[in-house]
Amino acid sequence: MPTTYRIAPCRWQTGEQYCLLVDAETGLPLWWPTLFATTQIRAASRSVATMETALRSIQILLAYADEHGICIEQRILTRRQLAMHEVQGLADRAQRSLDRPLKGRARRPPTVSRDQHYTRLTWIAKYLVWLAQTLLTLTPDDNAAIERVKKSILARRPRSRSGTSMRDRALTDEQRDRLLEVLRPNDPDNPFRDRRTAERNELVLHLLLRLGIRRGELLGIQVADVHWQDLSLTIHRRPDEPHDPRTDQPRAKTVSRTLPLPTDLIDRIHRYVMGPRRKTKGASNHRYLIITHRKGPYQGDPLSHAGLSKVFAALRRCDPLLEGLHSHLLRHTWNSDFSRAMDALPADERPTETEEIKTRSHYMGWKPESGTAAVYNQRHIVAQAYKAAQRMHEKPSVNLSRGDSNG
Repeated sequence: MPTTYRIAPCRWQTGEQYCLLVDAETGLPLWWPTLFATTQIRAASRSVATMETALRSIQILLAYADEHGICIEQRILTRRQLAMHEVQGLADRAQRSLDRPLKGRARRPPTVSRDQHYTRLTWIAKYLVWLAQTLLTLTPDDNAAIERVKKSILARRPRSRSGTSMRDRALTDEQRDRLLEVLRPNDPDNPFRDRRTAERNELVLHLLLRLGIRRGELLGIQVADVHWQDLSLTIHRRPDEPHDPRTDQPRAKTVSRTLPLPTDLIDRIHRYVMGPRRKTKGASNHRYLIITHRKGPYQGDPLSHAGLSKVFAALRRCDPLLEGLHSHLLRHTWNSDFSRAMDALPADERPTETEEIKTRSHYMGWKPESGTAAVYNQRHIVAQAYKAAQRMHEKPSVNLSRGDSNG
């Protein structure tokens, strides 16, 4: 009978978070995946989220191997690499959702996103190469065989959708207006009946939409991070914070920075701190700004990732216009707004593209050399291509009305 596996989150006394891939029946960690996570991920100071992603990918590899009677370590030791049909089967297995079993008469299992499928196959290839290098004294023939399997796995990663622009990933004006409308605590379509929860969620969406911060950064904000006199908010990186009671401790993935707050937004924060947050039992036990208001064992605790996900799920259900709403969409929306603001500046005040990339990188918390900001700045190239095409239409080189065509 195939072995089943699960990811076990851990937290050491120092506050450091960790996770292990374990045998679901015995609870014992698996030796090689644990060694890989420790030496290749933890030793490189990568985040626990990266560790979990890698181990979940290895979990898929081991589950596929068990289903088909394959012992990965034995295959490597006997120098019998995965065959091409096995690589294809593994790629298909990596596309399937781990958390959503088949229901009823569903013909096809639920699948994950293209990005997730891509990441899984990347980590599987890395793990197999590392395992072969660890178990064997490699010969040139071994290296060639390992490289063939690696390339075969990576070649099955999905291609990116080149036709989707950054503006297409942002909220439309209609969606934005509808979202802000249903978030008002008194709106009849607001899905949050508890008044304190409704006020919190309105603040949460305003912070995400108007600051462009990540969900982990939002959940990590402490009250002291708000600078009331300076009208600003500092986003801190606090890895392995020992005072955070959450198992799924949120992390600021990007660089720490200070962001300006508009007056009305800092007023919202102040009303929330002095009202719903102060009046909720247990909130004084920690420093975090956004908390759980629902009565129960977690009342007053910092809001968790799962709790925030439920907020977006409720908003998606309340109106078909919000069907695709998720937290990162608001970050894309901020970038779209930023691009519009830059384009609206007078020509003599408009920054160069290089200056704009640096400014955008600072606000988003990206390292300037990461290249992420340049993706959003591609609108300049698109605009230039559009104008060039317009000029071509205005002055066609071929008069089609005279029949000058080879078609």
